[in-house]
Amino acid sequence: MIEEVHGPVIDVVCDRLPPLHQALFCAFDHEHYTFEVYRHLDERRARAIALHPTAGLKRGLPVFDSGGPLRIPVTPDCLNRLLDVFGAPLDGRPPLVAREMRNIIAR
Repeated sequence: MIEEVHGPVIDVVCDRLPPLHQALFCAFDHEHYTFEVYRHLDERRARAIALHPTAGLKRGLPVFDSGGPLRIPVTPDCLNRLLDVFGAPLDGRPPLVAREMRNIIAR
């Protein structure tokens, strides 16, 4: 559940603390918001960065765990393409079709 919204910084309260870099999401008023956990505040609260504008988000909205980190398509077709952080094209060309997806955070 959203506890606080400070611009792109979102504090969430969780029953089970998500790992760092985990993708979280919230759907509200026909909008879909994605966040990435970047800090644990305590055993039940995490701080996340919103990857979309946060207008409309408010305290008490439910937040869900995506089950993993943000992932993007990996294919030679990515070359010479303009993609957003989610792998969606920004260049007016068709979406990528990829059999492999990788975390945006490499280790």
